[in-house]
Amino acid sequence: MKSINLKKTYIIITGVSLLSLQSFGQAIDLEKARTYFEEVKLLTKKDSGKLWGINLFGPLVFVDEKTREGVSNTPVPIEGWKEVNGIYTGKMPDKLGFSNTAFNWKGESWSMVLFSSLSDNKYERGSLMMHELFHQHQDKLGLISSKGLSDHLNKKMGRALLFLEWNALLKASEADGKARLKAVKDALVFRKTRAELFPKSFPNEVNKELHEGLAEYTGMSLSGWNDVDKLKFLERKVNTNNNDNNTITWTHAYTSGPLYGFLLDQQASGWNKKLKRGTDLGEVAASVFNINYSAAKETQLSTIGKPYDFDTIMRIEEARVAAAKALQESYAKRFSNEPTLFLPNLKLNIQFNPNKITPYENVGNVYGELTGRSAWGKIKVKHHGILLLKGWKGLVLDVGKDWNPEKSLINDRYEIVLADGYEIVKTEDGWTVKREVD
Repeated sequence: MKSINLKKTYIIITGVSLLSLQSFGQAIDLEKARTYFEEVKLLTKKDSGKLWGINLFGPLVFVDEKTREGVSNTPVPIEGWKEVNGIYTGKMPDKLGFSNTAFNWKGESWSMVLFSSLSDNKYERGSLMMHELFHQHQDKLGLISSKGLSDHLNKKMGRALLFLEWNALLKASEADGKARLKAVKDALVFRKTRAELFPKSFPNEVNKELHEGLAEYTGMSLSGWNDVDKLKFLERKVNTNNNDNNTITWTHAYTSGPLYGFLLDQQASGWNKKLKRGTDLGEVAASVFNINYSAAKETQLSTIGKPYDFDTIMRIEEARVAAAKALQESYAKRFSNEPTLFLPNLKLNIQFNPNKITPYENVGNVYGELTGRSAWGKIKVKHHGILLLKGWKGLVLDVGKDWNPEKSLINDRYEIVLADGYEIVKTEDGWTVKREVD
């Protein structure tokens, strides 16, 4: 789950709690919380700054989405919290959205983790907590990157070439010697081909790998897993992404980052400390492995890609593209040809499921599940989606010709709660939210 606030530059996009916006409603077990805080303290102490040159320990708060209960390892910068045997408990502020993220709290950098997303598996929850603590310190490393979507990864060749790259990187991770070098080179060929096919949006992919990919790599590296466990972790990531229809315009980096990180760690220690904003991990790998390569011609791809399941990937992507065309047509009907409710961006803050973001070409992106907070109030979309216009101009909800705002603000698809002083008014194209006139 993710969180963005246009008024804050330090809300970090994270990637472990990706399944849904659903509140599990479980209260925070203080003994478990105390144990988890101790685990993360030991993980950072064991690292002692070796991975990034800085100690990643910092303020961390667990939250329960339903009760808004919070438990932290550090005194919080608001009133009403109390200490309980070395940890701190209280209610989270009403205006603060919840997600696995790093955020600025009264001028100080914090990390937040949904308590419901902490696994019973010690290593998995360690990976998540270290992922979020890396985000807290990422700006110090100069690795905060732009958060634009990698729209080309919703296109047939964009996705296909990425899946081929992942399969090649995984094969390289499991091999050694000449076999490893060949697989790394093939991965870089797929990457270069994709970069040349999509020169405008490929930089977003590179930036996302630095932003989220390095956080996921950090979580994997400092979780306590050995190399065998790390390989199993990478296999799960590759196989899951290659065999589902979730969009990857946002989430691709959670696989690419640890794949490159694992391989580079095998070849050269300290490679990550030389990174800077805009660095391409593919170029780092080419330098570390001393590989010369170039983009492939379309006629060469089937031959180069054969060891990496080229035929199956292309067959799946061709079927997906046909379905995507029908989806775009449905978006045109829903958001362009039917009455809609427009919710303007007034200090808009959103939480969403990153696996359910689909570009609506030249218009914006449709978010399958989303919670939005703004000056006008709150909206929670549970399914079927809502459109976020390009440039963050606002949200568009398709409501239909017979919609009545006096009766339909809460239903099985969405919930809208207006703030005091705002009302829904009729417009030429449908409806909008505006301040009430005295």
